[in-house]
Amino acid sequence: MRTAHDLGLKVMVDGVISHSSDQHPWFKESRSSRNNPKADWYVWADAKPDGTPPNNWLSIFGGSAWQWDTRRMQYYLHNFLAEQPDLNFHNKDVQDALLDVVRFWLDRGVDGFRLGYGSISIFTAKGWRTIQPLGPKSATTRPHQL
Repeated sequence: MRTAHDLGLKVMVDGVISHSSDQHPWFKESRSSRNNPKADWYVWADAKPDGTPPNNWLSIFGGSAWQWDTRRMQYYLHNFLAEQPDLNFHNKDVQDALLDVVRFWLDRGVDGFRLGYGSISIFTAKGWRTIQPLGPKSATTRPHQL
């Protein structure tokens, strides 16, 4: 950092904060049970009575945005790849943990951040809204493009 600044360069951290890897310690703990300190750090939902995902949301890369997890016996949300589970931004601990990451870099003298393409999941506590297609005249069949 010092060398970059001595050369008159600014240092930016590039990151995506909407999700983590499914190999990240946070997700490993979250998926280990429904009753642990990080159980609610990701977006989890029960299956419908017939075992299907909680709604018809699609991943940016196609297919369902929901992945079944045999450890927790629930679905988790992934707007991108199944290996990139979405963080639960309704959880204050998640917000605080991400602010700690920002503080870590600011304390080391970083000049700014570029938050790459990400999607912060918006959902309600009352249930999962099913996205209704616009019909045959619609310009898109991808709900995330509506």
